[in-house]
Amino acid sequence: MKFKKISFISLPYDFFSKIYTNYDYVYLLESMEGPKKLAQYSFIGFDPQSVIRFKNGELVVDDRREHTTIKEEVDDPLPKIKEIIERNFIPLYGLRFIGGAIGYISYDAIRYWEQLPKIAKDDLNFPEIELAIYDDGIM
Repeated sequence: MKFKKISFISLPYDFFSKIYTNYDYVYLLESMEGPKKLAQYSFIGFDPQSVIRFKNGELVVDDRREHTTIKEEVDDPLPKIKEIIERNFIPLYGLRFIGGAIGYISYDAIRYWEQLPKIAKDDLNFPEIELAIYDDGIM
């Protein structure tokens, strides 16, 4: 991982709005309000090294740098996801945040850990879990 300080006079959202259409996976973590210590930085990331998706018991890991895909049936996705995140751990070097797993764990994923009835219709066909692993970004 490389760090490079650059002069940046644009607002984070302005920069984000110029690049987000160029990437399949991109994020903006913006902190415009709150205590100065917490609202000090904005984080922008794009082009993750890998993407983890989980749906209906199938965990799919797309390594976007190596151009490989691994599929695995699992009963509980969290131990495998934890293993992937730990394997791609990035030291913070004194910074608050520089990447990692960014995405979501859906409400419906709770059924892998709690015995709940499945009554919701899957009409959107989104993964129950989708996380992108970023190893760089702009702060």
